[in-house]
Amino acid sequence: MAAHVGERGAVTAGIETQDATLAAKLESQIHVVADLDRRLNQVDLAIEETAKRGRTTTALAAIGGQRKTRAALVDERNREAGILAALKAERASLAAPHRNGSRAHPLRG
Repeated sequence: MAAHVGERGAVTAGIETQDATLAAKLESQIHVVADLDRRLNQVDLAIEETAKRGRTTTALAAIGGQRKTRAALVDERNREAGILAALKAERASLAAPHRNGSRAHPLRG
């Protein structure tokens, strides 16, 4: 019986370590996606401002450049959001087997 309890404790400790690692990765990834959202907003504002005050030809050229920048940021944000979703799914799957009440302490985060 003591060996069984020791094994369960080791498994629980391992799961808690994995959870803490995933929580740190999630936190970091959330900041990456938020930064990309902020940068996209800046590009959108720059496009809007250029359209308001620029001469037609100059404004169209500047907007074209900003749209290329925005498209690259959107692609990067989509990749990073995919990573974030995968991390969330991994963390949820880590916690799922232990939601049946077999754990004394639920995963936090």
